[in-house]
Amino acid sequence: MHNLFLLLGTIIGAGIFSLPIALSKSSFLVFAILTVLLAYIMAKVNWFYRQIVTSTKERHQLGGYVAKILGPKWSFVAIIFLLLSTVGALLAYLILAGQFISAITPLTTVQGSWLFYGAMFLMLYFGGRHLEALDIFMTVVKVTLLTVVIVVTFSWSGILNSLSYISSAFNLKNVLLAYGSVLFALTGYSIVPELKNLPGQKRSINLAQIISAGFYLLFGLNLMFYVKDSRFVFAPGVTMILFNLTGFFAVLTPYLMLSWVCYDLFDKDLGFAKKEALLMTLILPLLFYLMGMHDFMTVISVSGGVFLGGIAILIAQMYKTKFPGQQTLLVNSIQLVFGLGALAEIVSLF
Repeated sequence: MHNLFLLLGTIIGAGIFSLPIALSKSSFLVFAILTVLLAYIMAKVNWFYRQIVTSTKERHQLGGYVAKILGPKWSFVAIIFLLLSTVGALLAYLILAGQFISAITPLTTVQGSWLFYGAMFLMLYFGGRHLEALDIFMTVVKVTLLTVVIVVTFSWSGILNSLSYISSAFNLKNVLLAYGSVLFALTGYSIVPELKNLPGQKRSINLAQIISAGFYLLFGLNLMFYVKDSRFVFAPGVTMILFNLTGFFAVLTPYLMLSWVCYDLFDKDLGFAKKEALLMTLILPLLFYLMGMHDFMTVISVSGGVFLGGIAILIAQMYKTKFPGQQTLLVNSIQLVFGLGALAEIVSLF
């Protein structure tokens, strides 16, 4: 159970709020197929990664394992993918926080994002890593509130209407939007090296993906009809306040935790001095925001489809190198899926 809770706490995050939007833009059939297929693939990738971790004496994070198995050049590629996916997630959370704050205050979304950024800046700069102790508590709060939102907004008529939304005019860009969003939401690589060497590790990894996929399908189906112009719209009242407060809590701790992941990448992997590493961590998301990158769904889709997909390819390659001849067809198929997905996401930007 310990490993299962660790996995669920990492996988189920603020990426969940992209799913009803992705569903509303594609179709239930596309969304359901992508969710089930990617949950299966991610369970395999996480298990590959776990086997790599347990068969290696020294403990590392992803960049260290890639350096040891594939060499330093590929390690640098892995670090860049990790850095870009992390900064992309921070940018997405910054955008999303602005929307949640503006929905329950007189502020605009831009002002809400600035307020959130200012609060995070102060907490990171002056609070330090002591804030990591909040992670377990905030994970419990996050999952509880998300469950309450599903219960409060649940209606059989809404679910049936969503299920009737089986198909729509095929649009490759919207399918790719859904692909990147679902992949982003189902990813939990970072916690795999931290799992305990307990019986049933594979079962915990599989069960975490099954629970997450089911939770995401229910959340997407339940809330897609509250989406208008890629934003959630509720009538004023308790439900609206509850949803936006839940959203705020869902982005708060991931922003803090991912900021420290970003700091470690600059400090430990790229060799920046500690002050410069902290400044880069604080400035980069804001810099991209000031460059006009305010489209939450595009940021999520590219971060998931390109950078997280790229990391999955590297994990599969490590498995293939570490365990030659094992599940070759599956490993090659996974690399092909993520390679084509990343290429299509990049092409769709132009």
